[in-house]
Amino acid sequence: MLVLSYSNHFDDIKCISFDIDETITRWKNIDEFFELSLKDLGIIYSNEMKGQIFKAMHDRELIGMISGNYGIANYSWCLENNVEALRLHNRRGYELVQAMFKREADYTYITEDCIETLEYLHEKYKTLDCFTNWFYDQAIKKIQKHHLEKFFSKVYASDSFSLKHKYGFDRLYRNIGYDPRYICHVGDSLADVPSKSLGLKNIYLKYGLLPENITEEIMNIITNSDATITEFGDLKKVL
Repeated sequence: MLVLSYSNHFDDIKCISFDIDETITRWKNIDEFFELSLKDLGIIYSNEMKGQIFKAMHDRELIGMISGNYGIANYSWCLENNVEALRLHNRRGYELVQAMFKREADYTYITEDCIETLEYLHEKYKTLDCFTNWFYDQAIKKIQKHHLEKFFSKVYASDSFSLKHKYGFDRLYRNIGYDPRYICHVGDSLADVPSKSLGLKNIYLKYGLLPENITEEIMNIITNSDATITEFGDLKKVL
């Protein structure tokens, strides 16, 4: 369902960029994913640990913004610092990273309209890229698992710098020689909606969004996006 679109905003678009997680791919069962990864280390999963792992992901980005280090060592340290069970079982954050990374792609799926929509966009715009705030190897594994390689020209990841803020996107565009005025970025969170001062357009994809679930934060994202959609196939209605 198309929620909101300023259709004339997309007339000059030459390139479409996508976030990956919960945009192109979706999670099958994230609790089971965490449970099995921790089981590899001899740790029994609890719902509290999910919050701790998400906190570690958030801390990785904050530390990266300050230090410039978004790599696995940073993420491993953040996991050790947040997931108390790792310390109690004398396990390292790097061990949990490896346990999660080996099965991450297998715990994702794409929606039925994904390939048809990407075929349409690739035919129309030719240049489709992925800009993800996660790790490059994991991004590639997910794209390959779902046989999407033919659609994307390049994949950019945050192993070296963050994409999920205005300056991260600006730095990336300048490094690769893209003009933001001709780019439309599709993502699932406020972090994927860079400042409009960069000149790019943005589409907010929130799967299954219902009016009764629109919070103040979601309304803020909708207000700051050029379009808001609730299914991947809605991109054909906007672009």
